[in-house]
This record gives sequence, structure tokens and C-alpha cells, in this order.
Amino acid sequence: MNIIKNLDNELLKKLGIIIGVILGILVIFLVSALLLNSKLSYSQIEKRMISAAKNYYKDHTDELPQYDNGIVSISTDKLVEKKYLKSLAKLTKNKSDVCAGQVSVTKEEELFFYSATLSCGDKYETKKLKDIIAKDIVTSGDGLYQINNKYIFRGEKVNNYVSFAGITWRILRINQDGSIRMIETSKRQPTPWDDRYNSDKQYNIGINDYSISRIKDNLNIIYNEINNSDKAFIIKQDLCIGKRSRLETINDDSVECSNILPNQNVGLIQINEFALASLSDKCQNPLDPECTNYNYLASIGSIWTLTADKDTSYKAYRFSGNATVTNAINHYQARMVIHINPFVNYVSGDGTINNPYKFN
Repeated sequence: MNIIKNLDNELLKKLGIIIGVILGILVIFLVSALLLNSKLSYSQIEKRMISAAKNYYKDHTDELPQYDNGIVSISTDKLVEKKYLKSLAKLTKNKSDVCAGQVSVTKEEELFFYSATLSCGDKYETKKLKDIIAKDIVTSGDGLYQINNKYIFRGEKVNNYVSFAGITWRILRINQDGSIRMIETSKRQPTPWDDRYNSDKQYNIGINDYSISRIKDNLNIIYNEINNSDKAFIIKQDLCIGKRSRLETINDDSVECSNILPNQNVGLIQINEFALASLSDKCQNPLDPECTNYNYLASIGSIWTLTADKDTSYKAYRFSGNATVTNAINHYQARMVIHINPFVNYVSGDGTINNPYKFN
């Protein structure tokens, strides 16, 4: 009887040891899992940086930009020092990572755009959309061309699609300041460029002064349909509203930009941009029929441009396949052209229609 009792005690001890070992392993596993889950991916760290910066500037509003297009930056070191962010070493999953970063804040009207930049040596570097796009420069065929200090998409089959604010856009160019100029592809209700009474013609045929035009008012209405969180990505642009002669062959912006309407949220495409997008050597004047060749804009739709006719007071340029000059009172689509902040981060996409660029 004692022998059986001793055997039972021995079995119970061994069973207890086994259970203890199993429980110990489970505890170690759970602790390890919790520690691992407390570490963040690089994109999560960027979001944490932005959240920390927003909290910092909420408490230090006097340090925010005071004027439109103003920009300030704060380093992750300062955010850590001021107790708004854990040290990056405690946030990264890889112990060997040595990271540093900053958050930039840009002001547009009453909206502030926050952009994080994170650098972890050869392990990770935040990608800006403008840099991703500008990686592939071409000197012939369809693609992105460097012309002076701008990058311009030219050709018939170009991968320049962007998904933003629930709308599909096409990138016209990257401006000298790094901002991204885009035109929407959404179809809009046709509208007159202008329908006012014209003293020269003595009836309502329109006045081709963009600064007082109906289409300018209409564009602002369309722009206001964009929600504020998306508007924070958009920066103001100086609109080139110089009038153009029908025989003009200069397409470098100098004609259109001879008259500037500053600090506008939204505009239209310029007629010279239609010519610049064509790869045809015979496209010298936007009105040349050859400008429709090797030109992705030739299939974008029947749309008004920003550019008015210099030879009359009542006509403006539009294109639908080919470009033409027509009475301002006629009805064509007004497609928004906006400029996106140069600091936006690349998220995904390759610019194709099925996989457009996305940013945050």
C-alpha cells in the first residue's frame, strides 16, 4: 500500500514539474509576443510621429506656420525630449536600427498638412511621391521628360494616374518647387467659360477674362466639394491667365504666364500644356492637328482650358482630341487642375490605370 502511495506521489511530482515547465514556456511566449507587438512597423512609426507632432503643436500653437505656404519642422529628438514620443529605438522592431526623423507642417488657409520623414540607414527611408515619379526619366518615347526645372509627362501611353479624394487624376508635371500638378479625369457637366454681355459684340457671348469668368466661379464650387482632410494636401497655385494669339508657337509657359492670378486653390489646364504633351515634331502650335498624335491628353475629354484668345474679347481655347478656339458662351467641361504638396509620402501604385499612385 505504501509502495503504491509513494508511486502516486512520484507521478504527481513529475506531472507538476511538466505542468510547471509548460506554464513557464507559455509565460515566456506571451511576454515575447507582447514585446514584439509593442514594436511598430516603419509606416506605423511615421503615423506615431505625426500624432506626436499634432499633440506638440496643439500645446505650442505659436510655433505653427502663420502664413499660407509657410512651413515648420520638428525633429523626433525634440518630440522625445518633450515627452510627446517614445525614442525611436524603443519603437522599431529591429534592435540594430538607428533611426532619425522629422515632421514638417505646411499651412494652407486654416488647414495644416503634416508629413513625416523617417530615416533608418539602409533599412528604411521614407519615400516621397515626387521622388518615386521622378526616378524614371526618359529622353525619347512615352514617359516623363525633364524640361528645364520641371518634369513633364509626354506621349500617348504614360503611367501618370493618381487616386486622390475619391477621384482619378493624371499628373501633368512636377513643378520646380516639387509640387505635383494634376488634372482630374472625372466627367463634369458642360458649362460656359463665360456668358456675360460683351460690349464688342453687343450680346451675351461672354467676356474672356478668367479673373472675372463664370468658369472660375464654377471651379471654386467644384473644389469646395472636396472634404477638408483632403484639401490639406492641396497647395495654392499661381494661375497663368495670359491670353494667347492663334499663331503663337512658344509653348514654354512664358506666353500664358505673362499674366498671373496668384494664390488660387484650383485652376484649369493651359493650352500650351496640350502641345507639350505631344511627341509629334510637327506640333508647334497647339492648334496644329498633329498635336493630337502621341498625346495622352487628346483622349481625356472635351474640356475648357485656362487660356483665352488674344485676338478677341469673347473666345477661349478648348480641346477635344484636337484644340480649337471657340466662343466663351459654348458649353464644355471644366476639369479641376490642382497642385499637391511636395512633401506627400508615397504609399503604393505604379501610375497605371489599374494601380494608380496613392499618397498620404
